[in-house]
Amino acid sequence: MLFRHNSFAISTLLGILFAISISRAIQLPNDWAIAQWLINYSHGFVKRGLPGTVFDPWIHAEGIGDIRHQIDAVSLFIFCLMWIGIGLIIRDLLIRLRFGTRVVWLSAAFLLSPVTVLSGELVGYYDSIIMTLAMLALFYVTKGNLWVPAILQSISMFIHESTLLISFPVVVAAVFLHQWRIKKENQKTFHWNKCMLFAWPILVVPLGAFSIVCVLQIHAIDRNIVQPPNIQAIEKLHIVSEKTIIDVKKGYNTSVIHFLKNQLPKLPKRIFRPQQFLGSLVPLLMMIWVLRRLWMQAHWAASALIFAVMLSPLAILGLAWDVARIHSFAYFTTLTMIWICLREKSEALVFPRLDGRSTWLALLVLIIFVMNPASLFYHRPENISAVTRILGYTITLLALYACTRPKILRQPGAGQDKH
Repeated sequence: MLFRHNSFAISTLLGILFAISISRAIQLPNDWAIAQWLINYSHGFVKRGLPGTVFDPWIHAEGIGDIRHQIDAVSLFIFCLMWIGIGLIIRDLLIRLRFGTRVVWLSAAFLLSPVTVLSGELVGYYDSIIMTLAMLALFYVTKGNLWVPAILQSISMFIHESTLLISFPVVVAAVFLHQWRIKKENQKTFHWNKCMLFAWPILVVPLGAFSIVCVLQIHAIDRNIVQPPNIQAIEKLHIVSEKTIIDVKKGYNTSVIHFLKNQLPKLPKRIFRPQQFLGSLVPLLMMIWVLRRLWMQAHWAASALIFAVMLSPLAILGLAWDVARIHSFAYFTTLTMIWICLREKSEALVFPRLDGRSTWLALLVLIIFVMNPASLFYHRPENISAVTRILGYTITLLALYACTRPKILRQPGAGQDKH
């Protein structure tokens, strides 16, 4: 395949952008992440207890070393798997669009975005497992398999209930777009109701798993299963702070319904929190606006579905306080939906050209990502200075521009340029 630009140079520069973004906040699992891995089913059902149960024999094996180090190793391994998956998606986009200017700059914007920066701080959180399982499920959806994605999403529900708003909508949308493409190739009319009947495994099985998690969690709270046994087990290890133990007690002894009642009134304040609103939500909306023609060429129902799925993680703001982290999920869903639209060769195949206004918006998105400091937990400073961040990004982006700028070729045998 003939690429439009130097693919090796562009790939190298995108790798540098990734390295700068990750270095801004990367750390080993914090106390909350460590505590999560120590919650398991040994004393009865508890939400998010599946990973701790699966890895418990290995983490606590005699002679294997310090428990915290084992959790660090598992967390870094899963973190790497997640980024291998995202890297393959970006690579597929670049190859499918022949390293064209627009897809190169889309990739650069994603690698500068909060999802990349914050993923380094969130090593050890279950977000990386959810995203990895989501990408694996999407791979099987593109192959026409529904049961494997349904099982993977059901497992993900037991890992973290936020799967319902992060990866589940993406997988469901991918199924519908896949069926849309098949019907179009066979010159048949697409019917939403028939597609829903065909896709029942991916709709019913994960939602059933989510319902089971909610019911069992309420039952576990009523029977006091989460506390004290799990909490006492963590306290005996003396590897996390007292504040973290208090947070775990509060988080794991509260049902989703109770969280919703307490946190939903705070939703408007969280949406418009200045630093996160201007630094991550506004750039996301501008990116979606710039790329709107990618899905607006399709049927209005498909366009509405794609737009809703891209922003579906923002609904978690009604349940949780970590605003920047929740915004970062929407960048992940946006990237995966763009990839699915192009991979499925749906009506949204054509990658949109940028008009003058869109070009300036895209440039503004990059400037915000370069200049805006990361919103890290507990007001933790970035690992690198602001000067290093700005210089590193600016030099790399200028080099990327040099690799992708249009080249004016003179026709063979042509004389002087015409005026």
